[in-house]
Amino acid sequence: MKRTVLNQTQLQLLEQALAAHGSVVTFADLAALLPDKSDAGKRTFIKSLVDAGWLVRIKRGVFQIADMSSLGSLSISRLAVAQIIAPDSYVSFEAALQHWGLHDQLPATVTSMALQQRGPVVIEGIRYRYVKTVEDYYYGWQTVELSQRQVRVAYPEKALVDLLQFHRSRLSLSLVVEKLAENRRQIDFDRLEAFLLRANLTTLRIGGYLLDRAGMDTTRLHQRSEASTSVSRATPGSDAFAARWRLYVDPVMTSEAAPWRQRQGSPHDN
Repeated sequence: MKRTVLNQTQLQLLEQALAAHGSVVTFADLAALLPDKSDAGKRTFIKSLVDAGWLVRIKRGVFQIADMSSLGSLSISRLAVAQIIAPDSYVSFEAALQHWGLHDQLPATVTSMALQQRGPVVIEGIRYRYVKTVEDYYYGWQTVELSQRQVRVAYPEKALVDLLQFHRSRLSLSLVVEKLAENRRQIDFDRLEAFLLRANLTTLRIGGYLLDRAGMDTTRLHQRSEASTSVSRATPGSDAFAARWRLYVDPVMTSEAAPWRQRQGSPHDN
């Protein structure tokens, strides 16, 4: 940062931009407030505000206007940043769980689901990652206001389903098991079931197996599972077969120490 003191022209521009557009502005928004300057002069003027830390770049041509307490760094919600980078996305995975109070840690990666393929973006040490999905699975969010922006955030139940469907690993399975254990009162199991019924077959079977062991009614999930005679695997290394679900399960799903397990010796465990 070269300097932090605004001259009168810079201050006037930022005040006008804030009044007209709020704290997030585009290059075009700012350029329109500089009618007396040439195109090159507008670029130079705006670049000077970036260099001074008064404009923080979110993506090409989009900036946040900084305040004194956050000079040179983003002060808006990282979930809002994720939405600005990819307007056709919704925040999911751990970041969505954290937003709803089901995850204690602040993730270093904000993962969103999007209809278009996008590469990851790193801003101020935070990685914004976008997982491509299709229309059939592009649902299950609530629009919330964060930093005066409208942001799509997956319901916690959809974030769990997305973890199972799009990031299936022993680590993600363990995380889902943990969240089912710790947040039974916060999770809407009717909504979770509805989302599982719209997921792919393997995800439905994993969710059904976990809910079965947790003592939930899985009749509808099991009926959908039985419609196919194929066999699924929770992870590539899964080797214990749960016949009721036609599913090879991972050890993290069968551990006797799993705190969410409500029943001992369930007839559906094998």
